[in-house]
Amino acid sequence: RRLKYIDLTECIKIDTAAARVLKGMHSLLSLNLSRCKSFSNDALTLVCTGCPNLKALNLEFCPLLSGQSIRNIANFSSLETLYLSNIPGLQDDDITELLPRLPLLIYLDVQLNDNLTNLSARAIGLAKSLERVVVSGWSKLSDSGVLDICQLGSRLRSMKMSECTTLTDHSVQHLADHCPNLSVLDIGGNEFGDDAAGSLVQLQNLTSLDMSFCSGLSDAGCESISSLRNLKTLRLPHCLD
Repeated sequence: RRLKYIDLTECIKIDTAAARVLKGMHSLLSLNLSRCKSFSNDALTLVCTGCPNLKALNLEFCPLLSGQSIRNIANFSSLETLYLSNIPGLQDDDITELLPRLPLLIYLDVQLNDNLTNLSARAIGLAKSLERVVVSGWSKLSDSGVLDICQLGSRLRSMKMSECTTLTDHSVQHLADHCPNLSVLDIGGNEFGDDAAGSLVQLQNLTSLDMSFCSGLSDAGCESISSLRNLKTLRLPHCLD
């Protein structure tokens, strides 16, 4: 069996029987199980033991998974891309246990997880290889948590933290001060304003910026954004309403 890429998105009846089929697929590099609503902890355990060379795994919107079973993802020592969006059972302890055991992880999407807090943000900041992070929709993320993520420093290339409604302009300043190589930034759906836009002037490597629904933005902030000479994509809908 030489399959390298399998996409099972929204195969809602996929569970342990299908997972057994994957056992022994040493050539498999990418597995997408997004929105597989019947995918269970037992099925994930089978995948974790049967596909040792995975580099990309998508488990977003798999509601039956527990945090304890997700810790088994550490078996994929070569994993580079991981999607764990909207998993109700995911807790801070699971993230702090998992991330140190994935030394090659470059991309992490953990958006829409209401249970995750600054403790998970601290674990993200200590990850060895992370370059792209998605924490959008974290209702418990604060400015200090963003500062912890900023420990990634110049390695951080993409940060998406839209609709983290407890954040202030200080979070954007933290990114500007510590992450000079950011090229993609999504901070839409927050109450960021002209001070945040002014901080962005420091991020001259930005090529994509999303400040949709940032109600505090005015003409002065837009003028600051105009100084980003490498910007190719800009989204500002519903900012100046």
